[in-house]
Amino acid sequence: ETLTIDGDKDAPTGPFVDISGGGTVNMYAHVTLQNGQSFGNSSVHVYGENSVFNLLGGVIQNCESKTGLAGAVMVNEQATFNMSGGKIQNCKGSLGGGVLVLNKATFVMSGGTISGCTADVGGGLAASDSTITIEDGTISKCMAGDGGGLYVEGSTVAISGGAISECSATMNNGGGLYATNSSEITISGGTISGCKGELGCGLYATDSSEITISGGTISGCE
Repeated sequence: ETLTIDGDKDAPTGPFVDISGGGTVNMYAHVTLQNGQSFGNSSVHVYGENSVFNLLGGVIQNCESKTGLAGAVMVNEQATFNMSGGKIQNCKGSLGGGVLVLNKATFVMSGGTISGCTADVGGGLAASDSTITIEDGTISKCMAGDGGGLYVEGSTVAISGGAISECSATMNNGGGLYATNSSEITISGGTISGCKGELGCGLYATDSSEITISGGTISGCE
C-alpha cells in the first residue's frame, strides 16, 4: 500500500508534519509528501529538545516555503533529524532548499538522497549553530547563491562518507560547501565532485572557519 499527501499550490498552509514536545515521527518507504506550499517554515517542522524525525524511506518532493527558510525539512531548537533513506528532491526555500538545521539542532545523514533543491544559500542543506554528521548518502544537483550543496555558519560538520556531487554556487562561492562564522569542518571520507563556484568550487571557508581534511576525494570541481 502507498500513502501520498498532496498539497495545494493555490492554497498554502502550514507544514504537512509538525513534531514538537519530544515527539518522534518515522517515515517509511511508500510514503510521499509532495507539493507542499507552506506559509510556515517547511513541509516537515521538527522543534524542541528530544523531538525527532527519522526518514527511513519515502519521498518529500516539490515543496516550497512561501515565507522563505527551508523548502522541505526544518530542524530547530535542539531537535534531531536522522536521514537513513528516502529522497528529498526538487524543493525550494531561501535558507536550505532541502533541509535547514538551526539553534543547536542535529542532522545525521547515513543514507538517502537530497537532490535538485534550490535556495538563496544552502541548496541542499543549511545550518546555523548546529551539528551536522554525514556518514553516507548523496547530496546532488542542488543550487544556491552560496553553498550549492551545504551552507553552514557557526556549526560543526563531520563528513566521513557519502557524496556531494554536481552542486553549484550560482552567484558566488562554495559549490560543494560554504563555511562561515567560525564553523569547524572535518572531512575524513566521502567524495565532493563536479561542483561549481566562483571561489572554492569544492569548498569555501571564511570568517574564522576551519576545514580539516584527512581523507576523502575532491575532484572535477571548477
